Amino acid sequence: MYTSFGKANDRFGFEDKGEFRCAFKTDSLVVLICAAVILVWVVLIIINFISIGVQLSHAGADVSAAVNAYIYGGNADEMADPRAATWGNAINVGMTITTTLLGLIILFFMLAVFFVIELRLFRGQKYTFKADDNSFTISYPPKMQKEDLVLEYTDILGITWERRKFPFAPECFDFTIKTRTQGLVEFRVILHKLAKVNGITETPFNYIREKIGAANADERYLINRGIK
Repeated sequence: MYTSFGKANDRFGFEDKGEFRCAFKTDSLVVLICAAVILVWVVLIIINFISIGVQLSHAGADVSAAVNAYIYGGNADEMADPRAATWGNAINVGMTITTTLLGLIILFFMLAVFFVIELRLFRGQKYTFKADDNSFTISYPPKMQKEDLVLEYTDILGITWERRKFPFAPECFDFTIKTRTQGLVEFRVILHKLAKVNGITETPFNYIREKIGAANADERYLINRGIK
């Protein structure tokens, strides 16, 4: 639990540092694209399976008609060699089966790639923070090449959060921090197991909530009593 409340902090001052992870901004779009590609591929495979069934059901009738025309005669179009009809159907079925097997192999690799992508999405990007009695400082991932964000508690007007759920994407809190001088600051924080149950108190942003006086009045009492 992330809290600045407690007898030790009241006496010696509060200071903490650590890390949290944020989701990629395009994670839902990536999931949609991957799911759409896989779904289309699965539909094509299903169509191939249906084609195999149709071709097999027609193969017997085609061969029977060719044999009948060969034995009893008829017009030139009907007097086809039964062997040609048999081999023709066999080649068609064989080609469809081959493409279906190839499609299944490609589908396996698609699912493997999607699994790797999912692992990366659920891991997210690592941010670090430092918190004390005066400010909350956030350091962005190095590859973003952004300066640290320093949020003075006296500059913060409020903080809100909303749970974000999306299929095959990490469950998150969308935090919005309203400040006087920096406007709105937003972070999409990935929730671990405890945070999914206990909410904001299991995220570092709870420090901001407490320091600006937005925490429940009875929460401080329970923590100081050692119940929380």
